[in-house]
Amino acid sequence: MISEVHDGPIPPQPEMPDVVKGFLEWDAASRSSMETANELEKTKISKNPQPPTSEKLSTRIWNEMQRSMNRP
Repeated sequence: MISEVHDGPIPPQPEMPDVVKGFLEWDAASRSSMETANELEKTKISKNPQPPTSEKLSTRIWNEMQRSMNRP
């Protein structure tokens, strides 16, 4: 593919800067950390699911709306 757009020998691949390498290592570590935390939370939720509420959906929405209104 390079030979289609570039005449002559294939240029050497440039070296990745240390800053970029450091960022990629940090990004991989933080992603791994977030995925681990996500899996732990999923496990915790699946072990202790919330009990179903006996209220109707419309009643729950109305009650939440009443709580969220900043009334004295």
